[in-house]
Amino acid sequence: MGTTVGHDLPGVQSSDLATADNRQVKSGVRTAVLLNHALNPDMKICGECKGCVVTLQPRWWGNDESRNIITRSYDSVMHVCLFDIDGTLIHTRGAGMAALRDGLRAAFGVAEPTDQVAVHGRTDRGITRDLFRFHGIEDIPEHWTRFRESYVQVLPQSLAQRPGMVLPGIVPLLETLKAREDVSLGLLTGNTREGARIKLAHYGLDGYFNFGGFGDDHFERDDVAREALAVAKSRLHGNCDLQHVWVIGDTPTDVSCGRAIGARTLAVATGNHTWDELAAARPDHLAVDFCNPEPVLALWQ
Repeated sequence: MGTTVGHDLPGVQSSDLATADNRQVKSGVRTAVLLNHALNPDMKICGECKGCVVTLQPRWWGNDESRNIITRSYDSVMHVCLFDIDGTLIHTRGAGMAALRDGLRAAFGVAEPTDQVAVHGRTDRGITRDLFRFHGIEDIPEHWTRFRESYVQVLPQSLAQRPGMVLPGIVPLLETLKAREDVSLGLLTGNTREGARIKLAHYGLDGYFNFGGFGDDHFERDDVAREALAVAKSRLHGNCDLQHVWVIGDTPTDVSCGRAIGARTLAVATGNHTWDELAAARPDHLAVDFCNPEPVLALWQ
């Protein structure tokens, strides 16, 4: 039996929980036992990791700030899979970059081309810093906020105007991983949090990921990776062995940021970088695509 811990889980939905009839739930090799159910004897299976038993009880009584304390127990290793978005899960056919340009125009009246600014594998904050510099806009928090709000307003229309796609094999892969009790799915993306939500919702992938690291505050991808890892460790309460943390992406930057946090890396040649370019980054594993998910799933056995 693993260590039992408690943590806050704001906004728990009833749809995320399944009632169990007994005080002990066994699924595969994992057995989880509820140790503290004084205020609520109902047993629940946590929708976050699907492998622990939880009890919900109010922390604050009689106000609108009520949260829930979860008591959970682990006795097996969790595989943490941190996915990039653009070029790994989806192709937007340039919708993201178009929205960056349109957002810049709407917020600051800039109409000149911005093709000189590199975007692949970078964070939205880092890209915006270079856009500001290129166009002579002062890079201050107020300008970043104004631009970010403009960007997320135009992004849905930009996505709708371009025939993007979910990349082959992604849905079966995510469905399989989501159903597993020993896998926690997260994001490691240069997109802002809201930009990521809009893109994934547009392509119907917003139901697979519970946490992540995002590009709102970080200029460099390595710092996004550190954020994603910190959130994963917090959510799993230490059940996060770096040998079982994977960064999955389509750029050499995905590989290098995974290495920066001591994680293992899986590169996939479905983006703008060639097989040879990705191989030169020396990922732990390199895939042409995810059309056949079996070799990839074998990494997380």
